[in-house]
Amino acid sequence: RALNEQGLTFLDQSRNDEAREIFASAVQLARELGDQVLEAIAGGNLATTYRFSEERDEARRLYATSLALFRKLGDRVLESKLLGDFATVCLSGGSVDEAEQLARKAVPLSREVGDLRSEGVNLGALGSIMLLTRRTDEAQSTLAEASRIDERAGNRQARNVAEFNLAEIHLGRGQLEVGPLTA
Repeated sequence: RALNEQGLTFLDQSRNDEAREIFASAVQLARELGDQVLEAIAGGNLATTYRFSEERDEARRLYATSLALFRKLGDRVLESKLLGDFATVCLSGGSVDEAEQLARKAVPLSREVGDLRSEGVNLGALGSIMLLTRRTDEAQSTLAEASRIDERAGNRQARNVAEFNLAEIHLGRGQLEVGPLTA
């Protein structure tokens, strides 16, 4: 578990290559110890390093493996978080339908387990998919809900993304004026 924590520290510091090495070691050690919980967690984190470096195929493979382990272990909280991460990598790889299916599974699951942070992030992902596929009315209501939940969860970064997407909708409808940027 200390290896996984060190990997998270590197990931937070944008030291992706070092994080990847640490998470790969944590996965290997977890397998040797028969610790499926750590294997699933470290595997999901390892997948994230591949997602950040846009190596989508490897990220998808690792997310699928970790997702299967979380389901086997019955860890619904981490399953809901990982579904959202998996949706993100699918979306960035152009698999919009698959991304939407994953996000639509993630939202009710995060609500069911009471994970407010994941609920907001997953709603934001779903809203982004709707915006990308030009379902603007659905996107607007979903993103507004995501923003409210992100605010309650204290997730400023996710809230900013939702608000940016909402501003894009308003701008596209002529409901938002953009003036000159000032320093």
